[in-house]
Amino acid sequence: AGPVTFTINPAVQLPPVTVVVPVQVSGGSAQIGITLGAASPADLSGTLELTFTPADSSLPANYSDPALQFLAGGRTVTFTIARGATNAVLPQDGRLNLGTVAGTILIRITRLVAGTQNVLPSPEPSARITIANAVPTITPGSVRIIPTASGFDVEVIGSSNTRQITRATLTFQVSGAVDGDSTFTIDVTQIFNAYFASTTGLANGGAFRLRIPFTLSGGDASAITSVSVTLTNSVGVSVAVSGGR
Repeated sequence: AGPVTFTINPAVQLPPVTVVVPVQVSGGSAQIGITLGAASPADLSGTLELTFTPADSSLPANYSDPALQFLAGGRTVTFTIARGATNAVLPQDGRLNLGTVAGTILIRITRLVAGTQNVLPSPEPSARITIANAVPTITPGSVRIIPTASGFDVEVIGSSNTRQITRATLTFQVSGAVDGDSTFTIDVTQIFNAYFASTTGLANGGAFRLRIPFTLSGGDASAITSVSVTLTNSVGVSVAVSGGR
């Protein structure tokens, strides 16, 4: 018999793999990265996955804000690292929508291959982003006065990542003579507790649309030109946002 030829593909030895997240987050998004400690010895492909642990322990097991996802869509994305590169290429530059609920986001690499060879380190490379409890946020431009048959409603759109709001304070700007107070503080604790516990509330994370009705017993509703609104939760008071008709 003739000689037998064997081809042996040596195992790919990866440099350290790091998931990079911002030290601090502000606003509704963050950028995620993946880096190698040295140039990649091979073309790599992998999968990055998000999981979430809410700060509020009363939420259902495995609850996660539906708004928490990659801008590319979903809770997982695939990425590549070219031979000789030290940074991964991620869809939408690895940007992530942080959602509207306080808690901890775990970002981890669940698959990493060089061709058909599994090169995923153990333990899996991962990083965490902590979304701290914060005051409510009112969406700029969302506050408006809506006329009704008996008076008007004030509509407010926003979010509270603690998933609770206790007070709404409204201060009206009036032109002309209108009887009554111009500032109202309303206890909205029970309304928001019921909303956030509902199926709709759970599906919206910490986001909400609030309409507060006001009845006029005298005077012209058109004399009320604008309203400034603040919302309060267990952390503190939101920035005031104003709106008109």
